[in-house]
Amino acid sequence: MVMGTITKKIKTMKNLLCALLLISLFFACKKDPIETPHMEPEDYCPKMNDTVFWDNHPGFGYWRLASNGFDGDLGIPTGGASAVNLRTTCGWHYYLNETGGTGHVYGVYGLVDTAALFRWANGSLHQIILFHNWQGITERGTKMGDSLSQIQAFYPELYNIPPYNDLYGITVANILVQMKFDAAFKLEKIDIID
Repeated sequence: MVMGTITKKIKTMKNLLCALLLISLFFACKKDPIETPHMEPEDYCPKMNDTVFWDNHPGFGYWRLASNGFDGDLGIPTGGASAVNLRTTCGWHYYLNETGGTGHVYGVYGLVDTAALFRWANGSLHQIILFHNWQGITERGTKMGDSLSQIQAFYPELYNIPPYNDLYGITVANILVQMKFDAAFKLEKIDIID
C-alpha cells in the first residue's frame, strides 16, 4: 500500500515536471513581435471627400493648420518634408514655383484637377484652398455648389467682404475663411488661412 502511494506521487511529480518543462519551452521559444516601421495613419493622403473644418481643430482630414509642417526626417527646412511626402506618397504636385524658395513657401496641390491646394510657410501648414471640384463637406455640412442662402443658414456669422459682392468671410479665432461664389451665387471656392 505504501509502495502504491509512492508510485502515484512519483507519477504526479513527473507529470508536473513535464508540464513545467513544456511551459518553459513554450515561453523560451516564443518569438518576439516583429517591429514594423512607423506608418502614417490610413488617411494620411488627403481625399476628395475629406471634411474641412475651422470651428474646432482647423484643418482638412488628417491635416491640421499650423501643426503639419517640418518633420525633420528629410533635411528639408520649414514644412518642405511634409510637402515632399504628399508629392511622393500621395501623387500631389508642386504649385507653380512654390518649392521652398524665399520664405520657404511650399505649395502642393492634388485631388483630381487641383481640387485642393495646401501651402506651408515658416514651418507650418498655413493655408488650404478648396476648388469647385472638391467633393467633401464642411464641419457644419455645406458643400461646393450650395447657394449663398443655404450657406448663410449654416453660417449665420458669414459677412460680405467689400468691395466684392461674390466674396464672403468668417473669422474664427485666428482663422480666416473666405468663400467665393460664382455668378449664380453658388459656392465655388473655400480658402482657409491660419
